[in-house]
Amino acid sequence: MLERFLQLALLSLVATMGAEASADVVVMQNGDRISGEVNRIWGNDLSIEPDYSDEFIVDLDKVAYIESDREFDLTLEDGREVTAQLLGAAAGGRQTVVYEGETRDVAVTELAQVVEADSGALDWESHIDWNSTVTQGNTDSTIARLAGDAEIEIGDHRHFTTLVIADEEVSGVKTKDQDFVTYAYNWRFSDKWFLGAGASYETDPIKLLDHRRIVGTGIGRDIWDFYDRSMNFEIGLGALEESLAGVAETSTIAYWKFRFSYEFAGTDLELYHNHEVNSYLSGRDNLFAKSSSGARYEITDLLYVTMSLNVDYETDPPPGAQTKDTTWVIGAGFEF
Repeated sequence: MLERFLQLALLSLVATMGAEASADVVVMQNGDRISGEVNRIWGNDLSIEPDYSDEFIVDLDKVAYIESDREFDLTLEDGREVTAQLLGAAAGGRQTVVYEGETRDVAVTELAQVVEADSGALDWESHIDWNSTVTQGNTDSTIARLAGDAEIEIGDHRHFTTLVIADEEVSGVKTKDQDFVTYAYNWRFSDKWFLGAGASYETDPIKLLDHRRIVGTGIGRDIWDFYDRSMNFEIGLGALEESLAGVAETSTIAYWKFRFSYEFAGTDLELYHNHEVNSYLSGRDNLFAKSSSGARYEITDLLYVTMSLNVDYETDPPPGAQTKDTTWVIGAGFEF
């Protein structure tokens, strides 16, 4: 009896190890077979990572079909996201796809948006942009700007942070001394909708802003949430505490947030736009908004060049400050 039990346990272990060792297989139209882990299909690119090398890309229009027992997130033509399996060749050399109990045979080139199924594991993306200019001669000036952002996703929970540090000095006189940091949290309670909460802190003594603190909560919706593009908005209420030229005041606010990014398939170019509008519901009569729009062009997996337009707008700025502050930035950055 014990011997039989050990035999069954050993067979079970071998079977489990074999299942874990199984790999996806990409079958090319010329008959070549590539074994590894398919990470994603995007545009005309299929990313696969074999055991014997780093991840590399093959052209999707050169692929005949894919064999895998794993699950993937597949975006359908109507925009729905489903969990699907890619079960190999169908009649006529097409791809067999199974999802929600339905089997479909499609051309492999129709699989334009496929990523690994969400397992609740940690996923993140971050950027650090740097711009610095020093001028000496008729006019001595120094301009330095550091901007960073990060997005961390764990299952249905997303965390966003941004940081901006900007300093300018002309002929020994400081003309900008701005620090701005934000944190936002999203909990997606359905396919598209999420609850949000966040906080921000800003100081800009050149504009007589000693500090401005905000905490708030709201509700938002994802319009796009794909590998190559995202778009969402959020509306909510919050509390604001600020000090202008030594005078402190608290207010309630209503806010609107918008986030957008788009990567062009087959290129290394990404466009993005983020903005936030805050309107005072109590306290002084004021509205202020911040926006950042730009483009990133990838040079390597880590390095990119960037150009952005950043705008600060306020209907009732402190005395002596302009209602709109516009900054063009051209520089380089790191993505990891």
